[in-house]
Amino acid sequence: MDIYISGLVPEIGEAGLMKLFSAVGKVDSLRLIRDRLSGAPTGYAVVDMVTVDGAERAIQVFNGKSVLGSPIIVSKSRPKSKSHH
Repeated sequence: MDIYISGLVPEIGEAGLMKLFSAVGKVDSLRLIRDRLSGAPTGYAVVDMVTVDGAERAIQVFNGKSVLGSPIIVSKSRPKSKSHH
């Protein structure tokens, strides 16, 4: 189940994020969202937890917590709206 993270400091990196979320459940994949032009981290990430339980635990544990000095927001990823063409 995908969860959405915002408020991340650039220093966290993929490895730090993986270590953090792996502590509460099995991570299937994760992606730090980067600026298309500069490649710089935007402070957002999507983490795909293997189980719904793991995702819910990650939300409970990390939402509002300070990570490297910055409070992060962790929530269920909202499905993308389908465009009507």
